[in-house]
Amino acid sequence: DRPLIMRLYDETAHSVFASLRVINFGSCGWTDEDFVHFAQVVPLCISCTELLLNNNECSDVGATALACSMPGALLSLKSLTLSGNKIGDAGFYAIAAALCRTETMPQLQLISLKRNLAGSEAKEAVSSAIAVVAGRTCVFE
Repeated sequence: DRPLIMRLYDETAHSVFASLRVINFGSCGWTDEDFVHFAQVVPLCISCTELLLNNNECSDVGATALACSMPGALLSLKSLTLSGNKIGDAGFYAIAAALCRTETMPQLQLISLKRNLAGSEAKEAVSSAIAVVAGRTCVFE
């Protein structure tokens, strides 16, 4: 019975995540550990157009895990909100590195990174990376 239950669970999880258009885990008190776990299912979120992960406890660890899951995933995503977390320079640089890849969120129009801990150089790295694709905007303040 266990293999059948696991197969059905996997099929259901894939189906649910694949159909979600808006994913809102904002203000959930998520920690880096939660972001690391969520990053594992990000590739399943093929229909997601808006991802809200704002006002949590994400630091560089969680942001880096999320950034590593981005290339080739979230192909329909238009808006990503990570405002109000604790993301510092390392997390911003990881996000910038992911955004430089053409297969990373090709439909993305807006990324909001307000109220985080990164310095001006890390913010500039994200701004430069997001500008690679015309029409994209990054909001820091």
